[in-house]
Amino acid sequence: MDAAEQQRLVNDWIAFHHAEEDTSECDELRWAEQKLSNLSFENPMLCLDLVLEIIKLDTSDKVIAGLAAGPVEDMLVEKGDLVISRFEKLASANTLFKKILGGVWLGDEVSESIVDRFEAIRGDRW
Repeated sequence: MDAAEQQRLVNDWIAFHHAEEDTSECDELRWAEQKLSNLSFENPMLCLDLVLEIIKLDTSDKVIAGLAAGPVEDMLVEKGDLVISRFEKLASANTLFKKILGGVWLGDEVSESIVDRFEAIRGDRW
């Protein structure tokens, strides 16, 4: 995925989260939601880079909630061992990223060590 494709994904992901549900605009932008979700499993480091790009462009509640309940949560659940160190660094340096972590909910399938490390960096729950 080149830089132009990444930027289009970021822009369309944001637009999707602002689009009215059940509209043609929403349907046309859904690909971005699905692509970022897929990246959270297939390439979590790229996904995290794109999440950071998204929050540079839009810090609205809709976007923050979409990131928390979507790709950020998916990365922790599915690839926690690969991303937790980077999450720890980001949470200590980026208050907005830490805020996103407050909307993440981890299930029982996440290892106890990842949950413990995550709880140590999580912002206020919301």
